[in-house]
Amino acid sequence: FQKSHAIPLQHREVSLRHFITFGLIRGFLERIDRRNEGLSAEEIRELYELRKELIPNRKRELTLQLRQDGDESMTEEELMSKVNRDPQVLAWVDRMNELKARDKKKPEGSVSTSFMYRAAPPTW
Repeated sequence: FQKSHAIPLQHREVSLRHFITFGLIRGFLERIDRRNEGLSAEEIRELYELRKELIPNRKRELTLQLRQDGDESMTEEELMSKVNRDPQVLAWVDRMNELKARDKKKPEGSVSTSFMYRAAPPTW
């Protein structure tokens, strides 16, 4: 790299050491000997679907079903407690928490995926 990019580096008066240090600090470069523990694109998509689609839709369905079938005297807290104890909801929440924990373990300098949770699903 140094030999093939010597002229541009000299023209800009940048040493290779400074170029690499800047790139690592800013996240433009990544060490190749370090294993990336962040999420893959598929896992990011799965996390988005769990947070924004699967879990909320299932909870909505269960809430409507319990209101139709259930006791009128059931409070909102009791209703949500039943919904949150649903085996499918529990499994999805466990998976979502697992993915979120792995996302937090990603190397320093890598881009956070949290911005994708508020935006449209990633398209790759």
